[in-house]
Amino acid sequence: MYRVVEIYPKDQVIKKEELGKYYNTIAMKPHIVTRGAVKNMADFAKTVDDVWQNRHQEINDEFFKKQVCAAILFRETDRMVGKAPWYQTGGFKSQVIPYTIGKILSSIPEGFSLDWGKIWHDQSMPQSFAREVEIVSKLANDFIQDSHGALVSEFVKRESTWNAFKESPYKPQPEFLKGLINEAFVKEHENAAAKDQKLNIDLDVEAEIYKLGGPYWRKLLQEGQERQILGPMDVGLLKIVGSIDTPRPMIPTPKQAKDIWKLRERLGKNGVLI
Repeated sequence: MYRVVEIYPKDQVIKKEELGKYYNTIAMKPHIVTRGAVKNMADFAKTVDDVWQNRHQEINDEFFKKQVCAAILFRETDRMVGKAPWYQTGGFKSQVIPYTIGKILSSIPEGFSLDWGKIWHDQSMPQSFAREVEIVSKLANDFIQDSHGALVSEFVKRESTWNAFKESPYKPQPEFLKGLINEAFVKEHENAAAKDQKLNIDLDVEAEIYKLGGPYWRKLLQEGQERQILGPMDVGLLKIVGSIDTPRPMIPTPKQAKDIWKLRERLGKNGVLI
């Protein structure tokens, strides 16, 4: 079975630097994947940073499980392409793989999804998906080699190339379509995981606030006032947490706790030693 870095204590490790390749493959961006590790990782980092900054609860256990599923699909496709009768050693396998997976996923009818939960549970590529790989990998190989005089290694990096291949004729097999599940079910599962993660993050923030203690927060209040970088609301928040070890402590609400933690980060950026 697979794990992501230190998250899944199973047999096969997925290295951090590989995450971008797997993530962008199932995100149907093969033209990015084929630009190489550095450019692909930069695109991945930008995407994940945006998620973390704005919807960090989406980076949760289910997120990493899905990346493990992506690794399973990628590695098994790699194995299958390498053994395909039409493939010649030294060919364009690294380009064919993301184009193949991207094409299959882009052909899923609206409102449906792969059963990621089943892939995770079985720790293997579904047979119906493998059958599509057999068909689409040959199509991908033929398509990218017909590069109209351009170098294949450059041709595959163009978004226009991916768009053209995505729109090229191909119809998934009935068996593959039969194994799809309702996308609403997947979204419901992901939303539940995001809610659980948000609760965990909120609880962690409150625990950290109490762990730092009243003297710490009173010192932040003092330094912030001396530097004149605190507004009235900031002062009020720091007075709340500055009282947590006093005979009459004030207890911050969950929302206040999050605001206090953001205030702490802002003070750090303004030179206050936190």
